Amino acid sequence: MKKLFALIILLSALVIATAVFADNTANTVFSEAVQTLNLMDDVVITSPGSLKTLRIMEIDTPVKIKGSKNDFVTIKLLSSKKGSASLDLAYEIMGEEIWLAVEKVVRELFEEDVIEENLPIRENDDGVSLEDEDRKNVNLQEDSLQELSLDFWVEISIPTHMNVVLGETVNKGSIIGVAGVDMNAGIGDFVLENITGFVRIRDNAGTLRLKNVTGDVWISDKGGAISVENVTGLVTIDSDVGLALRVQDVTGDVTISSKLGGSAEVANVKGNVSVFSRAPIKTACIGITGNVIVPEN
Repeated sequence: MKKLFALIILLSALVIATAVFADNTANTVFSEAVQTLNLMDDVVITSPGSLKTLRIMEIDTPVKIKGSKNDFVTIKLLSSKKGSASLDLAYEIMGEEIWLAVEKVVRELFEEDVIEENLPIRENDDGVSLEDEDRKNVNLQEDSLQELSLDFWVEISIPTHMNVVLGETVNKGSIIGVAGVDMNAGIGDFVLENITGFVRIRDNAGTLRLKNVTGDVWISDKGGAISVENVTGLVTIDSDVGLALRVQDVTGDVTISSKLGGSAEVANVKGNVSVFSRAPIKTACIGITGNVIVPEN
């Protein structure tokens, strides 16, 4: 009996540990960065309730967009490093849309004159002042600020009923808890979760993960890895290159088209699955309740 009790305890601990691990790895794009980010600046835009879409025309940093119960738009500039920076915003309300352009302004960590006032007066063995060497170190410190652009994120909160439109300027990001998404992914890495409307993604050439979507999904693929999970709606994937696709838990038809083959794994679909390819494609279909059409390689 004691051995059986110990075995039950061990199995319970293993299940709990597995669940915690899965939860911690759910958002690989932002999970590590958010733990160390510092708030540099924030701006609140009061928006009328009639707004339906946030359209980002230009942005020079990775972005995290999330739905909120508030009726206004909040934009925050976050950094993993300490320093001084601010948001340079331009926005205009056009009918039911708010058009937004975001740039960051990075200031120097230290004012040059303040640093020079505190420079110690030192001499080397030959009695020569080392002030010039100190000044050189200061300049190097200022030049290193150019690398801060890789360590900035913009976090945007919008009402949950709003859609999001992203252009080519975004190269990395996540969109969580909004009504719908229309975006040009390019070579960036993106996570989309808890979307309550349509999803349209063009020119995906990076890593793309969709989870929990209530609406039709259409993706134009240019070579990036794609994962689609838990969708209520039609799923359509059009690829101009070799696919690297995984689709599971879909209530609706799944249609996959590839010009150069690749691989497609499809599981647990309550609907029809159709796969078309001009080149050999590796296809695995499991748990499909409707008709399955796959090419004969």
